[in-house]
Amino acid sequence: MAPHKTYASLATIALLAPLSSAHMMIHSKEGGVWGGSDSSLENPLTAESKNWFCHGKKKSDATPGRTIFTAGQTTTIPIICGEAVDDYQSASSICTDPTAWHGGGGCALSILYKNDASVSDLDEFVTFSVAADCPNKANPVPFKVPANLPNVADAVCAWHWIPNPQNANSEMYMDCFSCGVVGGPTGQVTGGIRMKDHLWAVPGAQNGDSESRQLKNQLPDGAQKIEVNGKAPPATQAPRNTNTAAPTPTTPEEETMSYEPEEEPTAAPTSEPEATEATEATEATTSCEPSATTSAPEEATYEPEPTSAPEETTSYEPAETTSSPEYTTSTEPDETASPQPTEAPSYPEGRKRRGGPPIKWRSSASGCLH
Repeated sequence: MAPHKTYASLATIALLAPLSSAHMMIHSKEGGVWGGSDSSLENPLTAESKNWFCHGKKKSDATPGRTIFTAGQTTTIPIICGEAVDDYQSASSICTDPTAWHGGGGCALSILYKNDASVSDLDEFVTFSVAADCPNKANPVPFKVPANLPNVADAVCAWHWIPNPQNANSEMYMDCFSCGVVGGPTGQVTGGIRMKDHLWAVPGAQNGDSESRQLKNQLPDGAQKIEVNGKAPPATQAPRNTNTAAPTPTTPEEETMSYEPEEEPTAAPTSEPEATEATEATEATTSCEPSATTSAPEEATYEPEPTSAPEETTSYEPAETTSSPEYTTSTEPDETASPQPTEAPSYPEGRKRRGGPPIKWRSSASGCLH
């Protein structure tokens, strides 16, 4: 049985050996990485390691320059293996060992608004971006930057990665680099995700092979929520709707039409509307000149209906006998029928006809002398 245990132990060692021979690190084409081109930056950090904090490097170890982030934009960072540190542009062809990226797990970027850092500043590092698909072999990794990340000329940034426990020991990776931010607001970060709460296998942090340790399982992918001057980021606020009241409906005709009412007939005077209509009707049908077929003038006592056309005529024909003449009203005179005697007209007092020529009199309706 002893040889069997020996073989099992040897097999375990053989599996773990590649895991410690190839790893990943950050590189910056703009410079500023603490430790410069030291390939040892690819080595993991553990509870027993002496390369904690910032992999044991200081700002004085950094190469000239710094990585500049633009608020609201995406910055691509080379994540390479140690073998490609001197030729990071060829990293995809140099870093071909799949054990180097340990199944990914997600990477994060944090920032400290100071121009230098030590382990005592750990509480002040705020995580501002997470890339769930990181490391992605040896390809450059895009990191989205919050739109409200405050501007700073000289700050300290940190990259850290907790690999998949199925492909790595209980460990994490961390490198620091000098950085700056442009295009953002002026202010101070007053809230956000603390890097300290998402460390693994380093002094003061959790340890073990839990699947939850991966950053892609702990934090959302992309730009993280941060608070500046006590205000939440605009990207995470509810959509603005300043018009909370219901809009007042408008009438299209009032806005787009120019309405001009048709001319209407001038209204008759309200004091005597009927008298006016009667007068107009009389003027249309009554003439001061006697009709050729009428021997005696009419007395303007007929008022036509308001709705009928004033085409009727009123004629007076004396009877063939000595009886008093009659008044008849018709639209068309009856040529065959003989007029029937009717009630004698009423003359003014003292003007009753007693033979001789007709007595002239003035119509009360038309004002004409007959």
